[in-house]
Amino acid sequence: EIHALKSQEKKNLKQQVQVAIEKCHLEKVEGKLLGNLSKGFRQRVGIAQAIVFDPEIIIFDEPTNGLDPDAIVEIRNLTRELGKERTVLFSSHILSEVELMCDDITIIRDGKIAKTGTLEEVQNSYEIGKVINAQLLKWTSEVQSKLSSHFDIQALEVKEIKLEGDSTHLEIKMGQAFDRQKKAELSKFFIEHDCGLLFFEERKPHLEDIFHLTASQKEHN
Repeated sequence: EIHALKSQEKKNLKQQVQVAIEKCHLEKVEGKLLGNLSKGFRQRVGIAQAIVFDPEIIIFDEPTNGLDPDAIVEIRNLTRELGKERTVLFSSHILSEVELMCDDITIIRDGKIAKTGTLEEVQNSYEIGKVINAQLLKWTSEVQSKLSSHFDIQALEVKEIKLEGDSTHLEIKMGQAFDRQKKAELSKFFIEHDCGLLFFEERKPHLEDIFHLTASQKEHN
């Protein structure tokens, strides 16, 4: 039996199971067969089994993989709750989830640690420039050509997404040479070329940007 394998007192097992059920919000499926539960609830049952003996460290490997959006939010919230009481090691290839969930980040590539630190430290560790998000009412091939000639095309990587209402969202990755002055010139360019600038914001690079950079740096070494 599980309590024997874990060397736990049988008299405490029922109470510990109940605590795990409450922490994982499993009350409404208590007593049901595991095979009859949704994947989200099966994930929660797995987490409950992991915490029933109150470990100091819990390891999650792709806990949100294959879940629907509602279940992802539920597992995300549960993970945060558990992280307040103990150490949670969260392993995932979905780097946007890592950004939302983790206080400390370790990027591993080819079995070696490429970068480690807090999220802010990792974001600031590479001179890869910032990212500009802009929304424009007018974005034509002619304006794009002028942008390429006005700025060094090697210093910009532009990703465009068409939005409703014929507006365009631009994600512009600025090269290392782009400073505050260049950013001001970029916003001025959109205004002077009558692009109908609706939104212009600078953000720090995402973990995906940094992960790709670790690959390019490895190739250059």
